[in-house]
Amino acid sequence: MSLVAYDSEEEEQTSLVNENNDIKGRSEEPHWKIPNSPKAEVDTELEKKIKQFIKLKAKGIHFHTRLSENENFRNPKLLDNLQDFLDIKEPRGTMISKDMWDPTDFHKNVYASALSKSQDEMIARRENYQKHDRTEIKFQTSQHPK
Repeated sequence: MSLVAYDSEEEEQTSLVNENNDIKGRSEEPHWKIPNSPKAEVDTELEKKIKQFIKLKAKGIHFHTRLSENENFRNPKLLDNLQDFLDIKEPRGTMISKDMWDPTDFHKNVYASALSKSQDEMIARRENYQKHDRTEIKFQTSQHPK
């Protein structure tokens, strides 16, 4: 919320940037500068790819939509497979000091991989139980009191 009433949004934005492209914070000292344009030449292959994506987007074809429609991305184990392929361990970390809370101090059974393994074992046991020679259910007739 600003204490100054500007006539337009453009005027407000202009007041935040001084002549050296410095952004002013609460104090009048600049916090950071808008970087200058890079001096190096643009990678032509990258430029071609970006232009191709822009053309596809103009035609109404969006990369993320096409990606999400791909049947390989409907695999519930996709994240596990990608993590294994890229040799990525389960991410865990914190900004809290370890004496207050250690994110690595959990029992191994609380992590997704162990939960998934446990779930697979439960499903296998249930299927195995249902496959055993249960072809009939024995009923017993009731006895009427005389």
